[in-house]
Amino acid sequence: MIPALRRHLDEITDSDPKAMIFTGKRGGVLRRANFRRATKWTETATKLGVPSLHFHDLRHTGNTFAGRQPGDRPNHGLQDQQSRP
Repeated sequence: MIPALRRHLDEITDSDPKAMIFTGKRGGVLRRANFRRATKWTETATKLGVPSLHFHDLRHTGNTFAGRQPGDRPNHGLQDQQSRP
């Protein structure tokens, strides 16, 4: 998955540090209303064998992986990472 994400960042995402990583077809914000349709979420999750997977579940999975990396930040760092602005 990491190589695919790096390719995406190199080939598709704008070089501006504030650029959105994933966008809609026309480069705009990918909103919840069109995200499921644009990603074929239900079909893709079913093919992966996790038909009940919700997008928000990935946030927690990513934070779990981040917390297991060498040189982990103290717990409060991970808590800050998980907080919403």
